[in-house]
Amino acid sequence: AYGEYPGLDSLVEGLVRTRDVRPIAPAPEPPDLAAFRALVDEYARLASGSRGEGAGSRYIDGTRKRLERARGEEDPVRILRELLRSAPPPPARLKKRDFPDDEAGWALYKALRGDDGREPLREGALYDDLFRPFARWIARRLVAAAPAVIATYDKVKARHRAVDQVDLLLRLRDLLRGDLAVRAGYQALFDHVLVDEFQDTDPLQAEIVLYLCERRAAARDWGEVELAPGKLTLVGDPKQSIYRFRRADIAVYSAVRDIVQRAPHLVAKLRANFRCEPALVDWLNDRFDEVLGRREEGRPAFDPDAGTVANERLLAGREGAGASACVQVLPIAAEGGRKPDLRAAEAKAIAAHLRRLVEGRRRTVVDPATRERRPARYGDVAILAATTLELPLLFPELDRLAVPYAARGGSLFLGDPLHRQFLLGLRAIADRDDGLAQAALLRPPFFALDYDDLARERAAGPETAHAGVLRARAALEMIRELRRRRFERSPGSTARLLLEGTAFARHAALGPNGAQRLEALRELCLALDAVSAEGLDFDAATARLRGWAVDPVQLDPPRPVASEAVQILTIHQAKGLEFPIVVLWDSCAELAARDARSPFVVDRTGRSWAVGLDGLSWEEPEDGGAAGRERRYLDAERRRLVYVAATRARDLLVLPVAGRPNPEWITGRLALGAPEALVERVEPFAIGAEPPWASEVAPPAPRPRGDASALAAEVGAAWRAAAE
Repeated sequence: AYGEYPGLDSLVEGLVRTRDVRPIAPAPEPPDLAAFRALVDEYARLASGSRGEGAGSRYIDGTRKRLERARGEEDPVRILRELLRSAPPPPARLKKRDFPDDEAGWALYKALRGDDGREPLREGALYDDLFRPFARWIARRLVAAAPAVIATYDKVKARHRAVDQVDLLLRLRDLLRGDLAVRAGYQALFDHVLVDEFQDTDPLQAEIVLYLCERRAAARDWGEVELAPGKLTLVGDPKQSIYRFRRADIAVYSAVRDIVQRAPHLVAKLRANFRCEPALVDWLNDRFDEVLGRREEGRPAFDPDAGTVANERLLAGREGAGASACVQVLPIAAEGGRKPDLRAAEAKAIAAHLRRLVEGRRRTVVDPATRERRPARYGDVAILAATTLELPLLFPELDRLAVPYAARGGSLFLGDPLHRQFLLGLRAIADRDDGLAQAALLRPPFFALDYDDLARERAAGPETAHAGVLRARAALEMIRELRRRRFERSPGSTARLLLEGTAFARHAALGPNGAQRLEALRELCLALDAVSAEGLDFDAATARLRGWAVDPVQLDPPRPVASEAVQILTIHQAKGLEFPIVVLWDSCAELAARDARSPFVVDRTGRSWAVGLDGLSWEEPEDGGAAGRERRYLDAERRRLVYVAATRARDLLVLPVAGRPNPEWITGRLALGAPEALVERVEPFAIGAEPPWASEVAPPAPRPRGDASALAAEVGAAWRAAAE
């Protein structure tokens, strides 16, 4: 793949992930090469009139040369490769800038893109006319390979004697669907089935539930199931359906709901919100009537064409009147308004604001356990992010102001430079030829060495008393010992000896957010043991971990060492949780889903599917709208993701808003038009022009320089406390 679009590996993954539905791929007819060559000749004729010197004119001529090379090929794959290389540029091409002296080139460029009403060679874009037959041919061939892809995947699983989650569901579904006697036996085992969070159900799970709750084993398809009266209870909120990437399908939720409603049933609407302050409930009702759309009386909440779920207003279930301003808008400013500058300012603003709320005792919350109002603590706060991509900007600012935190976003804690250095140090024990790993191991904080010490050690004789040389020799001897005995211990034991036998663990424990960082390093030692359980020795296991330093994997981070730490999570991780104070991270996050193609989508019938790879898009049937439907569903789910994030807050929701509120950005949309009585607007924050509130609570003083023995005693005491 190039850029943000998926490649062939993503298509293979999509075929495997949706293997419970076999896509119907018509026979791939080879492209008509004679028609293609005629189009190339027509393009070349028109391109011969292009005479400009601008970038656009050069593009027209370069495309002509590539198309003429493709014209001479007999292999459709080689032709397709040339077509992909000659794809039109993005819409940033402008006549005045790129075609300043080339009317013919500009006209051809517009015809190529299909937006020239004067002289299109055929209806639509010329490039589409050139490309469509090859895209259809290769896409059908790729999708027709699904059985071979799945068979290969099955062989890999058989070799490892393993099955995956889809296998477990698929085999059970097939058993229940295909064998009525077995289905009847399982139906007799259960008097009642209750499914919570049904909006997050995998379609296979939904089928299994329906078969188990059937009146009698008879239906040949899940859509024909007649439910036994009173046997099935579904609990769900379609506004919280946010797991499409894990195969959850809001359309299946709606279809199963319709099946339930065909039989005698009871609907119990749970509308009271016992989590949020009453004022926050009012704010949520107001904003999500606008963001999700308000449900009209007598109309279904779910729109199967758009994938949207309309908002149903909540009732306040909590007693007592809390703070009237349950939402704080934190305006962020940056010169020029560039996103990187806004995010940098936002990171500083959030750290200062949290310190002010907690250390300055600027906010009280209702204790979830005692139900008594008390000052807020750091453990009451959660920072929620739609994605983890920009979160590393925040961590140094929290460290700078001594705000304790625990990051729980998948690969986040592996992105810490300290953890990456530890991974490299482990690899250096196994591979003395890995120069980068060796450099990471022979530098602080493992050992108090610099390159001069290492150079002197190589040149010095055995009788030297130079302190740097002695330090280097002691360090090298320790490394040799770990290397020599690495196969006598478990890999995790060697890792723990490196961690705690050097200064690395002490450096982590005594630095910012030290207890949590030390716990994460110990978690990496456990991860090394888990990897070695696959039968790998220390060298093989650390070779795998070496890759994590460059490309962090999804690894569960350790739980917070102390409860008084700000929790940093993705919104998906926060589902089902609640926090007295919630901060939404990234004031520049888009309300719409990311503009990236889904590599493969298929409807439940298999008749409609779409491939979207880097440079290749095709739908079957061509006007079936599978890709557009998927896009609409992802956009609708993104709005529901915002709903889930906002409803995690019990007492206070903090919205950093970049610049003038932008309705296309998440927090900007939530801030625009909100009832003023429910919102507190904080004085804007800008780097270099910080408002008075940002320095209301002074940051912790730096450690003073003093007597080394006193410092050693302090370090020893702190280390013992952290280790315990």
